[in-house]
Amino acid sequence: MMWKVACDVAVEAMLKTYPNINSLTWGIGWVFNENAHAKHMSVAEGSVFLLNPVDEDGNLKYFVTDQASQKRMMAYAKHEVAHALERMHNETFANALTMIDANYDEREVYKRMRALSI
Repeated sequence: MMWKVACDVAVEAMLKTYPNINSLTWGIGWVFNENAHAKHMSVAEGSVFLLNPVDEDGNLKYFVTDQASQKRMMAYAKHEVAHALERMHNETFANALTMIDANYDEREVYKRMRALSI
């Protein structure tokens, strides 16, 4: 659920940044690939934001009460949501990521994540 929260706030930031986009249909999931920390997948209905929850040894990479884990999830969420706007790593993508980051409310994410761990 922490991944969902991080993505939810990133989508909110995207919609705030780009008011001409009314909504985004999206979901979350997992990717188990040692070369990917996270991944955006386009589907006919919208986007799926995938997180790799394990390291190369199969151990969990993220922990509910670890702020560094939460911060990494936020960074990956912003990155993958930017891919909903631009598939390639180019200037358009960089601008989208920058604008999403500028409107991303980390305090809100920490608040929602804390509520999950209670």
